[in-house]
Amino acid sequence: MDNLYELSISEASSLLKRKELSPVDLVASHLLRIQETDDHLNSFITVLSDTSKKNAAQAEKQILAGEWKGDLHGIPIGLKDLYYTKGIPTTVGSKIYKDFTESLKFWDEYIYRTEGLSQDERLSESGVAGN
Repeated sequence: MDNLYELSISEASSLLKRKELSPVDLVASHLLRIQETDDHLNSFITVLSDTSKKNAAQAEKQILAGEWKGDLHGIPIGLKDLYYTKGIPTTVGSKIYKDFTESLKFWDEYIYRTEGLSQDERLSESGVAGN
């Protein structure tokens, strides 16, 4: 299927659960779309390509092993640059915080442990990829 980034969360989740879609392919589609459009959209402050690919591969192994965690398992997401995540810069859209990196766990624990989401990127104020 072309343009996997156009799938709704519900559509992607259903395909992932039925093992008809790979989380790795879904993340790759989103990352490619970001790469193709962000120069003119300027929507992302930080894109976590390597982390996203690693998490997608892990989600794929879990799903194929029958370890389905729920409707958001394997779904890539973008976080607004306001959520503290351990080890990832959080600028809050300000140059004042350009070097701020949180040392406490907050959102990352929720994402990776409870829902199985694959964090792709940090969104800026200016928009969302694909729009």
